[in-house]
Amino acid sequence: MLEISYGSVLSCIVFSDLLIIYLSTVSKQSDFILKHGINFIFISIILVGIRMLFPFNFGFTYSIYSTKILTFFFDFINIPIFMGIPALKILIAISGIGSIIKFILMIRHQFYFYQYIYIYSHEKKNQLETMSSNITEFAWENVKILYSSKITSPCVMGLFHPIILLPDIEFESKELEFILRHELEHLKHHDLWFQFFMEILVCIYWMNPLIYLLRKRLKNVMELSNDLSITKNMDENDKLNYLECLLKMAKNRSTIINMPSLCFLDSNHSLLKQRFQVIIERKKFHYRSISNLIHIFVVFATLFISVFIVAEPEYPSPTGTVGLEKEKTFFIKNGNAYDIYYNNEYFGPVDTLDSFSGYRIYQSKKEAIKYEKIN
Repeated sequence: MLEISYGSVLSCIVFSDLLIIYLSTVSKQSDFILKHGINFIFISIILVGIRMLFPFNFGFTYSIYSTKILTFFFDFINIPIFMGIPALKILIAISGIGSIIKFILMIRHQFYFYQYIYIYSHEKKNQLETMSSNITEFAWENVKILYSSKITSPCVMGLFHPIILLPDIEFESKELEFILRHELEHLKHHDLWFQFFMEILVCIYWMNPLIYLLRKRLKNVMELSNDLSITKNMDENDKLNYLECLLKMAKNRSTIINMPSLCFLDSNHSLLKQRFQVIIERKKFHYRSISNLIHIFVVFATLFISVFIVAEPEYPSPTGTVGLEKEKTFFIKNGNAYDIYYNNEYFGPVDTLDSFSGYRIYQSKKEAIKYEKIN
């Protein structure tokens, strides 16, 4: 059974933000990637994203109650600031409306970009005919390849109908092969779907600045993963040519239009430098299983705590201090405790109902919603 509470959302955000900072720090270190593998960072980012998508209390979640810090925090953000409406409710409303607007703008941006590309792009089949025999790793017959004068760096787009978009310039045969291999690798590993998943998270958590950092790190990790995969079996000469191709694209990079987030472009100079490092220095490092287990433990332990242990505010028992009229009060079972609702508003938890005989008691929030109007 999934239930959401202020404590579960707060715990999810706090632990996820800690992991984002940690993963962002280690993913910027080329030595770390070469020692521990790019898959560790990629999987960790996806797991953090999944956790943020489900900020709930589960049936096995254990609640730890705070009578000072959390109660002070939630009392503070529940202070009425506009027409008697608490600040927290205003913040939730702004967050929800902002998420809807951001999602609509994302879809709109994608739609207009597709229209723009189809108007200002064309095919060059003669330059691609020789490529089919050189690229065999991935079936790319259904992938459309277009050239456009409006971009200066290759990218891939399209969740259902993939398009590789290339600058309208003449490429050498080897350069074109490297570029197509790179973009096809994104399709092979379904990177666009992972990026779309991250965009949904950005729409939900748009007020959290660290979610944008997580999105950036995911893009960078997927680019590095492609580089490592493509150059794995290359000889030194091909690696050098591949690096020269990256450098050539980086020098020409000055995008005329604002590229949508599901397209892949060479990013900033710091990422380009890191891509060079992981390709050149790959053979200098060996995979370290023991060290990797330590980092895996850090990630999974943090995720474990955020899922299995949730901090909730606990208020003093209202007995003797507040008259809770029976017609306005009911209780919902929450693990080994009970949540008090007064006037359909959450009031706080209580450990026992010994002092509350004759009140309405529900075994779950789902049951309570059938009979009560919970705000």
